[in-house]
Amino acid sequence: YLASLKKNILWLFAKKGIRSRLLVCFVYVPTFILGLYLTFIFSPMYISESYFALRSGDSHELPAITGALFQSSTSTTMDAYIIQNYISSIDMLDNVVKRLDLQGHFADKSKDPYSRLKTYPTKEELLKYWQWLVSVSFEIEKGIISVEVKAYTPEMAKAINDAILACSEELVNQMNDRAHQDAIRLAKNEVATSEKLVLQAQRSLQKFRDDKSILGPQTTAKGLGGVIASLEAEAASLQAELNAAMEIMRSN
Repeated sequence: YLASLKKNILWLFAKKGIRSRLLVCFVYVPTFILGLYLTFIFSPMYISESYFALRSGDSHELPAITGALFQSSTSTTMDAYIIQNYISSIDMLDNVVKRLDLQGHFADKSKDPYSRLKTYPTKEELLKYWQWLVSVSFEIEKGIISVEVKAYTPEMAKAINDAILACSEELVNQMNDRAHQDAIRLAKNEVATSEKLVLQAQRSLQKFRDDKSILGPQTTAKGLGGVIASLEAEAASLQAELNAAMEIMRSN
């Protein structure tokens, strides 16, 4: 293939005319160089793909106040965007570097100079190279996060992908634990506030008993209510008798 392409280039370049020479310079020569690169220099890379989805925690088991407070903060869409940004961040890179020898694999001088990592990269160069190696996307309609990792061996590509999934799971668990702890703290605050209100009501009730010399305000009120009802019934009966007597008797 390269010999045939070289022959065509020499034939076109030998022909007179601007078009032929432009065709050689901008089409055949770049194609020839690319063919040389792909044939003799290019190091093949393997791709590992993974797909996962996030599910909400036990928010339905939380109290109504707590569920309303954390409904937006624990939504799966927000968590998915957090994970998406986390995978492309320097924090994920640092966590993966602790588990795998990325620099030893990608800075191997036996690989082609275009795709391999520099021997002593800066932090910014390492992050840029990481973002080139790892592609992450989030399909909001399906709620699925897809991760694509490139490496020189299939084993390393899979190992990096597994490390990304493990670190992402750890972050999700930390966020869920934080949300649960916040919910518990809010519930405890609500209980403490309710206890204060109960104690205040008990003090007010005790003060009322002491001031009025009444042991049970509810019992006393119920008793007084019964007496009032009985007197009102008796008054109504006497009023009815008086009205009937006034119809047949003089007022004196």
